[in-house]
Amino acid sequence: MSSEKMIHIVKRMRPSRFPFLGGLIAIAAVLGCVTFVSARGVDLPEVMHGISMVESRGRDVGLHSDGVAYGRYGVTYVAVAELQRKRLIGPGRVDLMDPDTNERMAARYVLYLKRRYGSWWRAVQQYNPRSTTYARKVWAEMDRRRKEGVPLNTPSLALND
Repeated sequence: MSSEKMIHIVKRMRPSRFPFLGGLIAIAAVLGCVTFVSARGVDLPEVMHGISMVESRGRDVGLHSDGVAYGRYGVTYVAVAELQRKRLIGPGRVDLMDPDTNERMAARYVLYLKRRYGSWWRAVQQYNPRSTTYARKVWAEMDRRRKEGVPLNTPSLALND
């Protein structure tokens, strides 16, 4: 959303009723400090890019320090078990050490969370519910990627296996 549109919205909401709030929003919009990610279109590859950058701190692959998650997405066997319990993937062993499998399982889990909670924001929050700042970090990565024109690093999001 452009700064001009934001200022127009602030003017239409009658800032005289909320002078402090309206002023803060207008100043932040002019300075470019406010991003409205929820107002724009968000899709799975973009969300997965944000998650991968937060989970791996920019690395492509690797075993996470907790020894449970592997790859760019930090998807765990707990998520795989949840997908199997909901019959969204078949039973059997899933090899999360394979980067393509890891990516597909993470994507399936995020899509499952999106359907369950109704929004990308809530899905990302629930992807790592222990952290209170996780969704904000993912959204910041998505904004940074858009501003800098960084290509998405989600090469194998084919969900049909």
